[in-house]
Amino acid sequence: MKRVFTIFVLLIFVISFTFAFPLLPTKVLAQNSAQVKKQIGIKVDPIGTDIAVGKNIFSDSEAPTNPATLANDGDETTFWSAQDAGIHWLKIDLGDVYTNLFATEVVFNGNGSYQYKIEYSIDDNRWTVLVDKSNNSDTSQTQYDKFIPPASGIRYIRVTITSTPNNEPASIKELKVYRMVDDTFIKGADVSMLKQIEDCGGKFYLNRVQMDALEILKYFGVNWIRLRIWNDPKDADGNPLGGGNCSAENMLVIAKRAKALGMKLLLDFHYSDFWADPGKQDKPKAWANLSFDELKQAVYQYTYDVIKMYKDQGALPDMVQVGNEVNGGMLWPDGKTWGENAGGYDNFAELLKAGIRGVKDAAGPDNQVKIMIHLANGGDNELYRRVFDNLTQRGVEFDVIGLSYYPYWHGKLSDLIYNMNDISKRYNKEIVIAETAYAYTLENGDGLNNIFGTREAATAGYDPSVQNQALVIRNIANALAQVPDGKGLGIFYWEPDWIPVEGAGWKTGEGNGWDNQAMFDFNGNTLDSLYVFKMLNNIMIVGYKPVVVGTAPGEMPKLPAKITAILSNGLTKEVDVTWDSIDPSKYAQAGSFEVYGYVEGSEVTPVAKVKVANLIQNPGFEEDLTGWNIEGQTGAANANSSAPVRSGNKKLNIWYNSPYNLVISQTITGLGQGKYTLKAWFVNTGSAQKRDIVIKDYGGQEIRIQIPQSASWDAWTPAEINDINVTTGKCTISFEIAADSGFWCAIDDVLFYRQDPDIEKNIVSVQRLDITTEVGQKPQLPPTVMVVYDDDTSSEANVTWEAIDESKYSAIGEFTVTGTVEGTTLKAYAKVKVINSKNLVKNYSFEEGLKYWISEGNTNAVKTESGGHSGTAQLTHWSDKPYKVVTYQTIENIPNGIYIFRAFANGGGGQNANYLFVKDYGGEELRINMPTKWVAEWHRMVIANIKVTTGRVTIGLYSDSENAGGTWCNLDDVEFFKVADSEFEISNTSLQKDKGLIASVTVKQSEGIQHDGREVVVFELLKGTTPVSIVAVEKDVVEAEDFKAYFNVSDYLSTDYRVKVFVFDKFDTSLSVPNSLAEPVDLR
Repeated sequence: MKRVFTIFVLLIFVISFTFAFPLLPTKVLAQNSAQVKKQIGIKVDPIGTDIAVGKNIFSDSEAPTNPATLANDGDETTFWSAQDAGIHWLKIDLGDVYTNLFATEVVFNGNGSYQYKIEYSIDDNRWTVLVDKSNNSDTSQTQYDKFIPPASGIRYIRVTITSTPNNEPASIKELKVYRMVDDTFIKGADVSMLKQIEDCGGKFYLNRVQMDALEILKYFGVNWIRLRIWNDPKDADGNPLGGGNCSAENMLVIAKRAKALGMKLLLDFHYSDFWADPGKQDKPKAWANLSFDELKQAVYQYTYDVIKMYKDQGALPDMVQVGNEVNGGMLWPDGKTWGENAGGYDNFAELLKAGIRGVKDAAGPDNQVKIMIHLANGGDNELYRRVFDNLTQRGVEFDVIGLSYYPYWHGKLSDLIYNMNDISKRYNKEIVIAETAYAYTLENGDGLNNIFGTREAATAGYDPSVQNQALVIRNIANALAQVPDGKGLGIFYWEPDWIPVEGAGWKTGEGNGWDNQAMFDFNGNTLDSLYVFKMLNNIMIVGYKPVVVGTAPGEMPKLPAKITAILSNGLTKEVDVTWDSIDPSKYAQAGSFEVYGYVEGSEVTPVAKVKVANLIQNPGFEEDLTGWNIEGQTGAANANSSAPVRSGNKKLNIWYNSPYNLVISQTITGLGQGKYTLKAWFVNTGSAQKRDIVIKDYGGQEIRIQIPQSASWDAWTPAEINDINVTTGKCTISFEIAADSGFWCAIDDVLFYRQDPDIEKNIVSVQRLDITTEVGQKPQLPPTVMVVYDDDTSSEANVTWEAIDESKYSAIGEFTVTGTVEGTTLKAYAKVKVINSKNLVKNYSFEEGLKYWISEGNTNAVKTESGGHSGTAQLTHWSDKPYKVVTYQTIENIPNGIYIFRAFANGGGGQNANYLFVKDYGGEELRINMPTKWVAEWHRMVIANIKVTTGRVTIGLYSDSENAGGTWCNLDDVEFFKVADSEFEISNTSLQKDKGLIASVTVKQSEGIQHDGREVVVFELLKGTTPVSIVAVEKDVVEAEDFKAYFNVSDYLSTDYRVKVFVFDKFDTSLSVPNSLAEPVDLR
């Protein structure tokens, strides 16, 4: 390997179809098999922009009202159409030769499948097929086709439509051609924790070699870093607060290292001593008592001083954030935009202006430092319009809008795309995703619960894995690349470096809740997801289709000169390979070994598996004729040790002193389907009428070749038959000789081996299961799951599921169960949805927005936001202004009976009144207060034993926050369902007549009922309709209880007697009617 990797160091990794990317640092070049990188564990498409819009476009036919120019006008409501049916083409001249095109997208006008091909040219004369969909059966209107950029480049793209649905004229709404983003696209990382991690002993490794984390990030394509600045991250006693201890001085250490590596810098001012985000914007201690004018000056001066310090130290930032996630302003309450005692947008704008002025004055007129204003909730367009409308109206000057977008918190990707496209146009500003992240595992690296868990995975819709971590980044970055007019600048991944290291937690004395969203494993080794930053504008080799060759002992294996490379965009390409030299001792005996190779321009090392085996029994006749069948003149064949012997101690000797016929054969069974080779060595003298090697019984025509004539009696000469395609599971080889006396022949070292041994398959993905179960019922998980192998085949594999706590399925909601799969370290995941099929609430989890729900009052405070106890949505009452609102649903035409109301809720408190209610059921309105302090956990709210007598009910959430804005509460998974016809059931009834009347019943609580206090069982004796006597028994009925009443009547045999049994909540002599708890029964 030493020779190969010496070359490897000197090469710049440029593939004919990619951009260049950084050299692999010398210190991480592979020195042994443990360091060889055999594959990259992710595949993602590049990102880019459509460059076809407005370019010159031509067609061979066009309808007068639908010319070709309508197919690249950027408007999918217009279209090109050929004038008639038949084969037609559409061609774009891109105006220049591009070497970094990677995909086309054709939006056809019409339903059904189009058959077509896409070609390219650099001179409009010679055309080469890029994509052939002549047999396309996909009926999607939009056809996205990837290709490998040709080394020659592309100037012209032509789409030829060969067949259309119903033989209609060819018609295209839009033809798009995608070019990869260039290296100015921001591929950034927030590494504000890095210094504290290093100070606490954290180390980072690339290819098992310890390296500087920034060098590693740069190698993977990261070209910007982001650092947060806290004014004085110490407590009142001067102790560091943790979370990176992000003072300007500490962050300068990292900034200088990044600048030395040629990386650019985004500096993020929090204007706080600790974390600032939408929920808190606390002033620094030193600014707590400043007047507003003094506060503005402090913002200016502090910003100026920090920027000046960085500039003087050679680390002038290229972009500066004035405030962090300032959804509701900054430096509260002076710069707060909502709530009581808030300074409002006027103050907020003044503080921003002060910070911006500090940046510009310190940077100087010769340095163009871009200014960013950054909000969270990247999918909330209403928020961004509200904030930036106010700021632009107040003359705040800035360059970039920054967004935080965590897909498990901030809505769907489509919401983000809509928001970015809207605000880039509305405010004519550039766009950056300032924060995003995703998990690669559900495992935990330390003792602190991680922020990302099963609920976050369910909300975002991606299983946590290295591949999906990369895919989420790619999809968000691609959305940025599509922002109109090139205004999407790039993306910052938040804290890819935050590995679990003692002493480097989010707060001093606390752990790390982010470790499963880092891009290094818990021990600091790089994850393959880091390659996504290269793949955003490169198509790389990520692996090779398996190479497995067979040989026999002593036979030099024949390795292919070309192999199939698997590319990061999922396509494949044949590439030349150079294999390392092989020590003959490797294949001297049966066994297996690996051979490493080298492919120019790739950091992934091809590996060939060589399997050494000879399927012939007794191939060198060392055990005489064991295993061989002898037919004909059997005395002509024997194993002996006389010279010449090619190897070992014996050979097969063939000679007879008179004419003879001889067949020596062996049938090999149990063969897998594949190609085999026979090889043997011969010496001979004299002549023979027949001396053949015969192959038969393998599934094809008999193969017959002649045993070669040797040059001399001791010159061993080989004969070889390749590509014996065995399909029957067996093969017979034979040596057939018909000769006169005097012909002599010897055979030694008969080899029969498979050329293409079965490839050892690896599991690359495991089926994700979706299971539904009823509340209270343990989910039934299957014993096997479907797995997919690296050869694209699939099969069932055994799985062992983790134990499930009963609390998981005791309430409506969702959770994920993890399983261990036999034969792989990959995990199986089953998403369990717990439902209540008796639930009468429509749209109970708000996945359909506010459908079926009615809101009255200040309805602008009512929203359905991403998140929730389960699913992807929740009902929220919130406004930055005072409000009073009710959201409710009325359920009609329900049978009378006993019902229960349940829901999950959380909230911040602070309202005048905030409660869930049940009314219109036939009794007094029932209420339960919402949580009264800020808690992230969901609380189960229950109102039980609701006795419906009206056939209808109204349930809802009431919020009165007329004295203050900014209060909030959330509601999800609302249930209202019948649990019983009545609270109690009367059973096992009897009326015995024996010297009187004995009435017997069993009383028990109905299932699902919780009735507090004591109950009264009443036996009423009637003769006809006339009451005779009453017996009442009072008791707290918990379990099933037996009750008896004796009535002493002389005419007890009379058929007029009956006993009526009731269960009441009380029994006294008042005139009020007691509350009946059970359906009365008559005993006769």
